[in-house]
Amino acid sequence: MATYYPDQTTILPMTTIRRERTLPPDVIGEVTVQLDAFVSAVDVVARGMRASRYLVIDLRSALGTSDPAMMAARLHVRAGQVIRKGDVLAGDKKNRRTLLRAPVAGRVHSVVDGRLVLQTGLSEVNVRAGFRGVVTSVRPRGVLLETTGGLVQGVWGNGRNCLGALKMAPRGGLGVLEVEEITPDWRGAIVVSPQPLDRLALAKAEAQALGAVIAPSMPADLRPVALKFKIPIMLTEGFGSEPMNRLAQEVLESYAGMQASLSAHEPNRWSPDRPEVIIPAQADRIPPPPARDEPLRPGAEVRIIRQPYAGMIGRVRSLPRVPQRIENGLRLPVAEVLLPSGRTVTVPLVNLELFGRG
Repeated sequence: MATYYPDQTTILPMTTIRRERTLPPDVIGEVTVQLDAFVSAVDVVARGMRASRYLVIDLRSALGTSDPAMMAARLHVRAGQVIRKGDVLAGDKKNRRTLLRAPVAGRVHSVVDGRLVLQTGLSEVNVRAGFRGVVTSVRPRGVLLETTGGLVQGVWGNGRNCLGALKMAPRGGLGVLEVEEITPDWRGAIVVSPQPLDRLALAKAEAQALGAVIAPSMPADLRPVALKFKIPIMLTEGFGSEPMNRLAQEVLESYAGMQASLSAHEPNRWSPDRPEVIIPAQADRIPPPPARDEPLRPGAEVRIIRQPYAGMIGRVRSLPRVPQRIENGLRLPVAEVLLPSGRTVTVPLVNLELFGRG
Protein backbone atom coordinates (compact mmCIF):
# COMPACT_ATOMS: atom_id res chain seq x y z
CA MET A 1 0.00 0.00 0.00
CA ALA A 2 1.24 3.52 -0.81
CA THR A 3 2.16 5.74 2.13
CA TYR A 4 -0.85 7.70 3.39
CA TYR A 5 -0.65 11.08 5.15
CA PRO A 6 -3.88 11.80 7.08
CA ASP A 7 -4.98 15.03 8.69
CA GLN A 8 -3.73 15.48 12.23
CA THR A 9 -5.24 16.84 15.44
CA THR A 10 -2.61 17.52 18.09
CA ILE A 11 -3.38 17.35 21.81
CA LEU A 12 -0.36 17.47 24.11
CA PRO A 13 0.01 18.35 27.80
CA MET A 14 3.51 19.76 27.20
CA THR A 15 5.29 20.53 23.95
CA THR A 16 7.27 23.19 22.12
CA ILE A 17 4.90 25.38 20.12
CA ARG A 18 6.02 27.48 17.14
CA ARG A 19 3.65 29.80 15.33
CA GLU A 20 4.10 32.43 12.62
CA ARG A 21 2.64 35.88 13.07
CA THR A 22 2.57 37.76 9.76
CA LEU A 23 0.91 40.78 8.21
CA PRO A 24 -2.12 39.98 6.00
CA PRO A 25 -1.37 39.97 2.25
CA ASP A 26 -3.24 43.27 1.68
CA VAL A 27 -1.29 45.14 4.40
CA ILE A 28 2.01 46.93 3.91
CA GLY A 29 4.01 47.42 7.08
CA GLU A 30 6.98 46.35 9.17
CA VAL A 31 8.08 44.07 11.99
CA THR A 32 8.25 45.85 15.35
CA VAL A 33 10.28 43.37 17.45
CA GLN A 34 13.81 42.04 17.34
CA LEU A 35 15.25 38.55 17.23
CA ASP A 36 15.33 36.80 20.65
CA ALA A 37 12.95 39.34 22.17
CA PHE A 38 10.54 38.08 24.83
CA VAL A 39 6.97 39.10 24.10
CA SER A 40 3.68 38.96 25.97
CA ALA A 41 0.44 37.84 24.38
CA VAL A 42 -0.69 41.43 23.72
CA ASP A 43 2.59 42.77 22.33
CA VAL A 44 2.46 44.03 18.73
CA VAL A 45 5.02 42.13 16.63
CA ALA A 46 4.16 43.70 13.25
CA ARG A 47 2.26 46.82 12.22
CA GLY A 48 0.98 48.11 8.91
CA MET A 49 -1.72 49.99 7.02
CA ARG A 50 -4.62 48.62 4.99
CA ALA A 51 -6.24 50.69 2.25
CA SER A 52 -9.94 50.58 1.51
CA ARG A 53 -9.59 52.47 -1.80
CA TYR A 54 -7.00 53.31 -4.43
CA LEU A 55 -6.67 56.61 -6.30
CA VAL A 56 -4.71 56.79 -9.57
CA ILE A 57 -3.25 60.19 -10.56
CA ASP A 58 -2.01 60.72 -14.13
CA LEU A 59 1.31 62.57 -13.69
CA ARG A 60 1.73 63.10 -17.44
CA SER A 61 -1.45 65.14 -17.61
CA ALA A 62 -0.84 66.96 -14.31
CA LEU A 63 2.75 67.91 -15.14
CA GLY A 64 2.26 68.43 -18.88
CA THR A 65 5.06 66.07 -19.87
CA SER A 66 5.57 62.44 -20.78
CA ASP A 67 9.36 62.53 -20.34
CA PRO A 68 10.18 59.94 -17.61
CA ALA A 69 13.31 61.83 -16.52
CA MET A 70 11.43 65.13 -16.16
CA MET A 71 8.59 63.48 -14.24
CA ALA A 72 11.09 61.82 -11.90
CA ALA A 73 12.81 65.16 -11.28
CA ARG A 74 9.50 66.82 -10.38
CA LEU A 75 8.25 64.02 -8.13
CA HIS A 76 8.43 64.90 -4.42
CA VAL A 77 7.21 61.66 -2.82
CA ARG A 78 8.37 58.05 -2.78
CA ALA A 79 6.68 54.67 -2.58
CA GLY A 80 5.62 53.85 0.98
CA GLN A 81 5.42 57.47 2.11
CA VAL A 82 2.39 58.48 4.20
CA ILE A 83 0.96 61.84 3.16
CA ARG A 84 -1.68 64.29 4.40
CA LYS A 85 -4.30 66.04 2.34
CA GLY A 86 -2.68 69.02 0.62
CA ASP A 87 0.89 67.68 0.70
CA VAL A 88 2.90 68.33 -2.47
CA LEU A 89 3.14 65.26 -4.68
CA ALA A 90 4.91 66.68 -7.74
CA GLY A 91 5.63 69.86 -9.66
CA ASP A 92 8.02 72.79 -9.86
CA LYS A 93 8.33 74.29 -6.37
CA LYS A 94 9.46 77.59 -7.90
CA ASN A 95 5.98 77.97 -9.37
CA ARG A 96 3.50 77.21 -6.63
CA ARG A 97 0.52 77.39 -8.99
CA THR A 98 1.79 74.33 -10.87
CA LEU A 99 2.22 72.14 -7.82
CA LEU A 100 0.24 68.91 -7.69
CA ARG A 101 -1.16 68.40 -4.19
CA ALA A 102 -2.70 65.33 -2.60
CA PRO A 103 -6.49 65.52 -2.83
CA VAL A 104 -6.82 63.16 0.16
CA ALA A 105 -4.68 61.74 2.92
CA GLY A 106 -3.17 58.35 2.21
CA ARG A 107 -0.06 56.43 1.35
CA VAL A 108 1.96 56.33 -1.87
CA HIS A 109 1.65 52.81 -3.15
CA SER A 110 3.69 53.10 -6.35
CA VAL A 111 4.64 55.26 -9.33
CA VAL A 112 4.47 53.29 -12.58
CA ASP A 113 4.26 54.40 -16.22
CA GLY A 114 3.54 58.02 -15.38
CA ARG A 115 0.80 57.15 -12.87
CA LEU A 116 0.94 57.72 -9.15
CA VAL A 117 -1.14 55.28 -7.12
CA LEU A 118 -2.41 56.46 -3.73
CA GLN A 119 -3.81 54.16 -1.08
CA THR A 120 -6.63 55.96 0.71
CA GLY A 121 -9.06 55.17 3.50
CA LEU A 122 -6.18 53.79 5.55
CA SER A 123 -6.70 51.79 8.72
CA GLU A 124 -3.97 50.58 11.04
CA VAL A 125 -3.43 46.83 11.40
CA ASN A 126 -1.61 45.47 14.44
CA VAL A 127 -0.46 41.86 14.56
CA ARG A 128 -0.13 40.71 18.17
CA ALA A 129 1.89 37.80 19.50
CA GLY A 130 -1.17 35.98 20.82
CA PHE A 131 0.78 34.09 23.48
CA ARG A 132 3.79 34.59 25.73
CA GLY A 133 6.99 33.49 24.04
CA VAL A 134 10.27 34.39 22.36
CA VAL A 135 10.98 35.63 18.82
CA THR A 136 13.10 32.92 17.17
CA SER A 137 13.05 34.29 13.61
CA VAL A 138 12.33 37.64 11.97
CA ARG A 139 10.92 37.60 8.44
CA PRO A 140 10.18 40.51 6.03
CA ARG A 141 6.48 40.52 6.96
CA GLY A 142 6.38 38.85 10.34
CA VAL A 143 8.03 36.67 12.96
CA LEU A 144 8.22 33.11 14.25
CA LEU A 145 7.34 32.79 17.94
CA GLU A 146 8.13 29.91 20.26
CA THR A 147 6.85 28.86 23.67
CA THR A 148 6.38 25.73 25.75
CA GLY A 149 3.09 24.58 27.22
CA GLY A 150 -0.11 22.69 26.55
CA LEU A 151 -1.73 22.51 23.12
CA VAL A 152 -5.26 21.37 22.28
CA GLN A 153 -6.46 21.57 18.70
CA GLY A 154 -10.11 21.42 17.70
CA VAL A 155 -12.00 20.81 14.47
CA TRP A 156 -14.17 23.94 14.16
CA GLY A 157 -14.15 27.55 15.32
CA ASN A 158 -16.20 30.66 14.67
CA GLY A 159 -13.24 32.78 13.55
CA ARG A 160 -12.59 34.76 16.74
CA ASN A 161 -9.70 34.94 19.19
CA CYS A 162 -9.23 35.82 22.84
CA LEU A 163 -6.96 35.63 25.88
CA GLY A 164 -8.22 34.57 29.27
CA ALA A 165 -7.98 32.17 32.18
CA LEU A 166 -9.17 28.62 31.61
CA LYS A 167 -12.17 27.70 33.74
CA MET A 168 -14.12 24.45 33.82
CA ALA A 169 -17.89 24.66 33.45
CA PRO A 170 -20.17 22.89 35.95
CA ARG A 171 -20.63 19.16 35.45
CA GLY A 172 -23.98 19.71 33.77
CA GLY A 173 -22.57 22.22 31.27
CA LEU A 174 -23.22 25.90 30.70
CA GLY A 175 -26.95 25.40 30.47
CA VAL A 176 -27.23 24.76 34.22
CA LEU A 177 -25.59 28.06 35.19
CA GLU A 178 -27.84 30.55 36.90
CA VAL A 179 -27.21 34.29 36.96
CA GLU A 180 -26.42 34.31 40.67
CA GLU A 181 -23.70 31.70 40.12
CA ILE A 182 -21.74 33.91 37.71
CA THR A 183 -18.94 35.44 39.78
CA PRO A 184 -16.53 38.07 38.43
CA ASP A 185 -13.87 35.46 37.65
CA TRP A 186 -16.18 33.93 35.02
CA ARG A 187 -16.35 37.13 33.01
CA GLY A 188 -13.68 37.09 30.33
CA ALA A 189 -12.71 33.48 31.13
CA ILE A 190 -12.24 30.76 28.51
CA VAL A 191 -14.82 28.29 29.78
CA VAL A 192 -14.45 24.60 28.98
CA SER A 193 -17.70 22.64 28.77
CA PRO A 194 -17.27 18.85 28.49
CA GLN A 195 -20.94 18.74 27.49
CA PRO A 196 -22.21 19.56 23.96
CA LEU A 197 -23.57 23.06 23.43
CA ASP A 198 -27.21 23.83 22.80
CA ARG A 199 -29.08 27.05 22.12
CA LEU A 200 -29.57 27.75 25.85
CA ALA A 201 -25.86 27.29 26.61
CA LEU A 202 -24.88 29.69 23.81
CA ALA A 203 -27.36 32.29 25.04
CA LYS A 204 -26.03 32.08 28.61
CA ALA A 205 -22.41 32.27 27.45
CA GLU A 206 -23.01 35.53 25.62
CA ALA A 207 -25.38 37.05 28.18
CA GLN A 208 -22.92 36.48 31.04
CA ALA A 209 -19.94 37.98 29.13
CA LEU A 210 -17.79 34.86 29.14
CA GLY A 211 -14.54 35.35 27.25
CA ALA A 212 -14.87 32.21 25.11
CA VAL A 213 -16.26 28.69 25.09
CA ILE A 214 -14.53 25.39 24.31
CA ALA A 215 -16.98 22.53 23.90
CA PRO A 216 -16.97 19.13 22.21
CA SER A 217 -19.85 19.62 19.79
CA MET A 218 -23.14 21.31 18.98
CA PRO A 219 -26.04 20.75 16.56
CA ALA A 220 -25.19 21.78 12.99
CA ASP A 221 -28.16 24.15 12.83
CA LEU A 222 -26.47 26.35 15.48
CA ARG A 223 -23.52 27.09 13.19
CA PRO A 224 -25.01 30.34 11.77
CA VAL A 225 -25.79 31.46 15.34
CA ALA A 226 -22.25 30.73 16.53
CA LEU A 227 -20.69 32.57 13.59
CA LYS A 228 -22.49 35.75 14.68
CA PHE A 229 -21.30 35.50 18.28
CA LYS A 230 -18.85 38.11 19.50
CA ILE A 231 -17.05 35.57 21.69
CA PRO A 232 -14.88 32.74 20.32
CA ILE A 233 -16.29 29.22 20.19
CA MET A 234 -14.15 26.14 19.53
CA LEU A 235 -15.43 22.58 19.06
CA THR A 236 -13.06 19.71 19.76
CA GLU A 237 -15.16 17.01 18.06
CA GLY A 238 -17.43 18.75 15.53
CA PHE A 239 -21.14 19.03 14.87
CA GLY A 240 -23.56 16.64 16.50
CA SER A 241 -23.76 15.49 20.12
CA GLU A 242 -20.34 13.92 20.72
CA PRO A 243 -18.83 14.28 24.23
CA MET A 244 -15.33 15.69 24.61
CA ASN A 245 -12.56 13.19 24.05
CA ARG A 246 -10.77 12.08 27.20
CA LEU A 247 -7.33 13.39 26.25
CA ALA A 248 -8.50 16.94 25.46
CA GLN A 249 -10.54 17.11 28.65
CA GLU A 250 -7.64 15.91 30.79
CA VAL A 251 -5.21 18.44 29.31
CA LEU A 252 -7.64 21.35 29.70
CA GLU A 253 -8.52 20.36 33.26
CA SER A 254 -4.83 20.18 34.19
CA TYR A 255 -4.38 23.82 33.17
CA ALA A 256 -7.54 25.20 34.81
CA GLY A 257 -6.90 28.67 36.24
CA MET A 258 -3.96 29.43 33.91
CA GLN A 259 -3.86 32.05 31.16
CA ALA A 260 -4.54 30.66 27.71
CA SER A 261 -4.71 31.90 24.13
CA LEU A 262 -7.65 30.66 22.04
CA SER A 263 -7.56 31.02 18.26
CA ALA A 264 -10.90 29.69 17.07
CA HIS A 265 -10.00 29.59 13.37
CA GLU A 266 -12.90 28.84 11.08
CA PRO A 267 -11.90 25.90 8.84
CA ASN A 268 -10.72 27.02 5.42
CA ARG A 269 -9.55 24.75 2.62
CA TRP A 270 -6.95 27.36 1.63
CA SER A 271 -5.40 27.64 5.10
CA PRO A 272 -3.65 25.00 7.24
CA ASP A 273 -4.53 26.82 10.48
CA ARG A 274 -6.49 24.75 12.97
CA PRO A 275 -8.65 26.08 15.80
CA GLU A 276 -6.53 25.66 18.92
CA VAL A 277 -5.88 26.74 22.48
CA ILE A 278 -2.31 27.34 23.67
CA ILE A 279 -1.48 27.43 27.39
CA PRO A 280 2.10 28.71 27.92
CA ALA A 281 3.85 27.02 30.85
CA GLN A 282 7.37 26.40 32.09
CA ALA A 283 8.87 23.03 31.22
CA ASP A 284 11.58 21.20 33.19
CA ARG A 285 13.24 20.45 29.86
CA ILE A 286 12.61 21.68 26.34
CA PRO A 287 10.10 19.21 24.88
CA PRO A 288 10.12 18.44 21.14
CA PRO A 289 7.57 20.13 18.88
CA PRO A 290 4.67 18.00 17.64
CA ALA A 291 5.44 15.76 14.69
CA ARG A 292 3.97 17.11 11.46
CA ASP A 293 3.15 15.46 8.15
CA GLU A 294 3.53 12.00 9.65
CA PRO A 295 2.48 8.97 7.60
CA LEU A 296 -0.06 6.53 8.99
CA ARG A 297 1.66 3.56 10.66
CA PRO A 298 0.62 0.55 12.74
CA GLY A 299 0.41 1.62 16.37
CA ALA A 300 -0.60 5.21 15.60
CA GLU A 301 -3.42 6.68 17.67
CA VAL A 302 -6.26 7.75 15.37
CA ARG A 303 -9.73 9.23 15.53
CA ILE A 304 -12.49 8.04 13.22
CA ILE A 305 -14.20 11.09 11.70
CA ARG A 306 -17.19 9.55 9.87
CA GLN A 307 -20.03 7.19 10.68
CA PRO A 308 -20.64 4.54 11.79
CA TYR A 309 -17.74 4.98 14.24
CA ALA A 310 -17.49 8.79 14.19
CA GLY A 311 -15.66 10.22 17.22
CA MET A 312 -14.16 6.91 18.37
CA ILE A 313 -10.46 6.81 19.17
CA GLY A 314 -8.31 3.76 18.65
CA ARG A 315 -4.97 2.45 17.44
CA VAL A 316 -4.03 1.23 13.99
CA ARG A 317 -3.59 -2.52 14.22
CA SER A 318 -2.62 -3.11 10.62
CA LEU A 319 -2.65 -1.57 7.16
CA PRO A 320 -3.72 -4.12 4.53
CA ARG A 321 -1.64 -3.87 1.39
CA VAL A 322 -4.56 -4.16 -1.02
CA PRO A 323 -7.91 -2.33 -1.04
CA GLN A 324 -10.67 -4.04 0.93
CA ARG A 325 -14.39 -4.27 0.26
CA ILE A 326 -16.39 -2.16 2.74
CA GLU A 327 -20.08 -2.23 3.65
CA ASN A 328 -21.25 -0.16 0.66
CA GLY A 329 -19.52 -2.53 -1.76
CA LEU A 330 -16.61 -0.27 -2.71
CA ARG A 331 -13.01 -1.42 -2.54
CA LEU A 332 -10.89 1.17 -0.72
CA PRO A 333 -7.55 1.45 1.08
CA VAL A 334 -8.34 0.75 4.73
CA ALA A 335 -6.85 0.38 8.18
CA GLU A 336 -7.76 -2.12 10.86
CA VAL A 337 -8.34 -0.08 14.02
CA LEU A 338 -8.40 -1.50 17.55
CA LEU A 339 -11.00 0.32 19.66
CA PRO A 340 -10.78 0.66 23.48
CA SER A 341 -13.53 -1.95 23.79
CA GLY A 342 -11.18 -4.52 22.26
CA ARG A 343 -13.11 -4.69 19.01
CA THR A 344 -11.24 -4.33 15.72
CA VAL A 345 -13.01 -2.45 12.92
CA THR A 346 -12.11 -1.85 9.29
CA VAL A 347 -12.10 1.85 8.40
CA PRO A 348 -11.33 3.59 5.06
CA LEU A 349 -8.15 5.66 5.35
CA VAL A 350 -10.00 8.84 4.36
CA ASN A 351 -12.13 8.42 7.51
CA LEU A 352 -9.11 8.61 9.84
CA GLU A 353 -7.01 11.38 11.33
CA LEU A 354 -3.89 11.14 13.47
CA PHE A 355 -4.82 12.07 16.99
CA GLY A 356 -3.02 13.16 20.14
CA ARG A 357 0.71 12.78 19.69
CA GLY A 358 0.32 11.70 16.06
